[in-house]
Amino acid sequence: VDKDDNDLTLGAVEFDLIDSSGKVVKHLVTDVNGIAEVKNINTGNYTLRETLTKKEYNLAIDQNVVINWNETMEYKVENEKKKGQIRIIKVDADYNEVKLEGVEFQIIDKNNNIIETIKTNSEAVTSRIPIGNYKIKEVSLGTNEEYVLNDEVKTVTVEEDKIKTIQFENEHKKGNLKIYKVDLDNNKLPVSDVEFEIIDKDGYKYTATSD
Repeated sequence: VDKDDNDLTLGAVEFDLIDSSGKVVKHLVTDVNGIAEVKNINTGNYTLRETLTKKEYNLAIDQNVVINWNETMEYKVENEKKKGQIRIIKVDADYNEVKLEGVEFQIIDKNNNIIETIKTNSEAVTSRIPIGNYKIKEVSLGTNEEYVLNDEVKTVTVEEDKIKTIQFENEHKKGNLKIYKVDLDNNKLPVSDVEFEIIDKDGYKYTATSD
């Protein structure tokens, strides 16, 4: 069965049943219901070793098996899917060094199921999730009300034991500032070629020069 979902059975998985001397006494293959059976086997201690599983899974660890007289011994073997992680970095579109906190993302699998929701603390990292393709969707900006929600859905491929990094940018909401530069004694007389710096709360500068 699948380790994360025991209701999911795995067929065509192969095992060797090995006796205490190290000899393979039986080769087993699970059917469509994930079941493999061997009958009329000598009592004693054996090792059940998985030799082949589906490509998206890791091989299970060996199991010690005890065969008792006149009993059917049942053993459950779990396979864990190969897994990796996704890292999301959230930045200002104009100033990539500015990281945004509290932005929420949904991680969506190939069946359009939301498997995880994560929130940035300058960046966000998923738990270990099965390898494959996922869609990343930004769903909330949190307290970053001065930014525009990024509605681009990005796709990322998770690989085994790797952390795939993806960056989302947000446009800061913008407006315009008009400065009138005039003669102090005659406000109708414009003054040209005067340069201004407009500095925001984070210290970033914008410039303007009067015409």
